[in-house]
Amino acid sequence: MSDTLPDECPVCEYARIPGISACVNCGEPFQASPAFGITYLVNGVEVPPLTPAEIDALKAKNASGNQVYRRTMEGRALEIAGDVDGAIRIYEALISEGCTFTPPYQRLAILYRKLKREGDEERVVRAAIAAFGAGPRQEFMLRLARILAKRRPD
Repeated sequence: MSDTLPDECPVCEYARIPGISACVNCGEPFQASPAFGITYLVNGVEVPPLTPAEIDALKAKNASGNQVYRRTMEGRALEIAGDVDGAIRIYEALISEGCTFTPPYQRLAILYRKLKREGDEERVVRAAIAAFGAGPRQEFMLRLARILAKRRPD
């Protein structure tokens, strides 16, 4: 593998350090010479280039992620502006579309808790648990435990 890589960076001509996949001076990734077929090194492992179809799929996924983020920020802006119903509509739409981004679930549960709509809050928290598990900090499980604890007779 190392004999197919250049001995120095093609951009700044800094000497290549074996085992490092990019120039330590300018950050340019090292590529194998075209005579051996273009490959890229990622953490020292040769990776073939992406096909045009793979590139298009990644662009589409990125565009949909940007759209979800934009809509989430729209909902947050509506909350701040005092249009809670508008924010709820946006968050509910994101959740019904199977959003894989936790903030819409978190914000919607918070809004329902503030509005004292415990049934809706529980529904959203259970949907979040179904989608993400307990959450990175167990937040959804803790929120569900609080909801269920309120129902328990003293």
